[in-house]
Amino acid sequence: MSMEESISLEETNKIRISLGLKPLTEDKAPEDDKEQQAEQNYSKYKERETKQREAKYESSPVVQRLCTSLIYVVLLQAYC
Repeated sequence: MSMEESISLEETNKIRISLGLKPLTEDKAPEDDKEQQAEQNYSKYKERETKQREAKYESSPVVQRLCTSLIYVVLLQAYC
């Protein structure tokens, strides 16, 4: 069995300072916040893009005629 030892952040920082290194901080939130913000921005962008694409095709007269034609074909097959 291996026994792990852990020391507190304060003790770690004392050792780091004595070695001439920068002390560690407890705050890692800014990196996570930036990553979360980037993910949110990307998902909003994809949603807007999808809505624009759908709106473009819904208002297209060609698409409307195709949908109407498909409805007629389905209805004719159902009754024949």
